Amino acid sequence: MKFVTVYKTGGDFDLEYVDRLHKAHPYNFICLSDDPNVSGYVPLKNDYINHPSFKGWWAKMEMFRPDVAPDESIFYVDLDTIIVEDLFNELTQMKNRNYPLMLSDFYFPEKLASGIMFIPADVRELIWDHWIQDPIKHMSNNRGDQEFISETIGYMCKRFDQEYPDLICSYKAHISKQYPDHIQPYDVDVSKSKIVCFHGKPRPKDVEWSLSLK
Repeated sequence: MKFVTVYKTGGDFDLEYVDRLHKAHPYNFICLSDDPNVSGYVPLKNDYINHPSFKGWWAKMEMFRPDVAPDESIFYVDLDTIIVEDLFNELTQMKNRNYPLMLSDFYFPEKLASGIMFIPADVRELIWDHWIQDPIKHMSNNRGDQEFISETIGYMCKRFDQEYPDLICSYKAHISKQYPDHIQPYDVDVSKSKIVCFHGKPRPKDVEWSLSLK
């Protein structure tokens, strides 16, 4: 199983985000990128980048390419993620599962979120086959990769918060508790969490990568 992230230049992120994820999990690490200087470099190859529908987050779809880690499952994380403890045990268990795992949206748990995903090899193939039939149409009809992936495989997905309770928390929802009064995020015991998702502002660098969960 490959540990995967995607870094496309020109946005809010820089090489430090990739380096910190690589340092946190140096095993079987790959980064799909347009910058050959990243750790675990695998080139982005999309040819629809100049299309008006294309936004940077669509580069994530390339993790499903058949030439990226052929016939392997992947554990994907967004760049705005901090890994605070080793994930060896969880990933060892995960790679034996034959179904995908996605996040429950931290604010609207009934929805799926794509910031962290486990995707078995055969499900990767299914997603790619659907995507590559008409990428321009999919980009035009969906607000982002999360919506497309959820619509494609949501019926077979299980949730990280159900399979691995407390493993993943949200910086905004569970640590700084930044959300409107009418929203009630699902509960997480952050003292047991090993992964922190930032999903928007602030970014990890904005808090100087400093977290105390215990």
